[in-house]
Amino acid sequence: MKFSRLLLAIFVVFGLWETTADANQHLLTLIAVDDQTGTRLFMMYEEDVLSKKPRPPSSCARGFGTLEVIGEVPGGVSLTDDAVTRSLLTRGREAAERVCPRFSIKDDSPLRIKLIKGKRDRVQSDPVVVMVWESVLAHHGPGWIHPSNRKIVEKYSNRDSQNAKEEAMIGSGEIRPLPNNYFLFYMGTDSAPGTKFWRYSEERSKRCWVWSGGQSDVIGEVPGNVSLLDDKIARLLVMGGEQLSVITCGENSSTSTKVYLVPAGYQATSNGRYIVFDPIKVWTVVCCHGYYSGGQVRITQYENSVVEAEKRKLEQIANAEREAGRQRRWNEFIRKHGAQEMVEVDALRINPFLYQGKTVAIHTFFERMVSPDIGLFANGNIMVAGLPRDLFRARSIVVLVGRVTGTTEQVPQLKFVGVHFCKEYGCSDLLAQR
Repeated sequence: MKFSRLLLAIFVVFGLWETTADANQHLLTLIAVDDQTGTRLFMMYEEDVLSKKPRPPSSCARGFGTLEVIGEVPGGVSLTDDAVTRSLLTRGREAAERVCPRFSIKDDSPLRIKLIKGKRDRVQSDPVVVMVWESVLAHHGPGWIHPSNRKIVEKYSNRDSQNAKEEAMIGSGEIRPLPNNYFLFYMGTDSAPGTKFWRYSEERSKRCWVWSGGQSDVIGEVPGNVSLLDDKIARLLVMGGEQLSVITCGENSSTSTKVYLVPAGYQATSNGRYIVFDPIKVWTVVCCHGYYSGGQVRITQYENSVVEAEKRKLEQIANAEREAGRQRRWNEFIRKHGAQEMVEVDALRINPFLYQGKTVAIHTFFERMVSPDIGLFANGNIMVAGLPRDLFRARSIVVLVGRVTGTTEQVPQLKFVGVHFCKEYGCSDLLAQR
């Protein structure tokens, strides 16, 4: 150990260290080698404009800039073990503080150490591990820069370690991949009906991901033996999903939560940029989760597509039954009165002789009686004889059946056969709707 320190001192004094220049004339200078892993630790130096030799970075001065160390890790060394990486980071910190004795993190001079794999461009490479030590305000005291008023915090990220953990979670089913490289994170299962709840994320490393507007999405997989026709059950499930989201990610993790309930085993599909869940039920929990702090979830908007689908199904059945009933009434009506065809009023007015001698049905309007057995229909454009004296007591929309006898006073004339008084709009109780 003493020999290595002596060798490093000789390198520093005589400028015999290994250096690599980048496009900005920063030099990465070897300051230490880890004996266990062979990791080479470099500090970012600057080139002196006049001498063209490396000089310590200005951030070596107390309280000025960020000191940066790059660790070049051999390819055979795994960084998935956080204990190994933290040992390398500590080694880098000790070497940086030895090379820059006046440097102090406590004086608001952050130290950043990056670990990269293999020999690549050390400055531009995407690091596997990043650690930043920096000083932050700890409490109100003698002043911002006073050491007693500050504390050192760590910001640590390890991509290899995180990837290994995420792969293990995918293997165990705790993370479920979706199309478009999106993910579901398992949060928990409702004990009674057995609904599994997941939180949607567009980043595999971020369980508590939210949309840009602050909304989070929760997916509940409902077992086949649970019916969502009961809104009471549906509401309980939705609130359970929202509560699990708050427990998992915190009360202020999002501004609102949308809960989707889908069948167990349901597979989401991709619709270009977005994931399509095509849910059984969608409820939206909106607003500031402060409503949750008192143990309550405020549901401000919802729709139950199961109930709506059942309503549509029942409505279709009812419509089919109504249509069948209407068809029966129509068949009985034309059979009873011997109607040969249905004729439009305009067609009869234009050429009544086409229908002379035929018994026809007309959807029309009774206007008034002009004699004890003669009445006017269709604004006086059709005259019908043989009407019972007491049949019409008010203006009425009807389906009239009569035999065309010719014309009188230049309007078509019919001999009355039968009539249906319409009960519904468009006379849909008897006539098929167009």
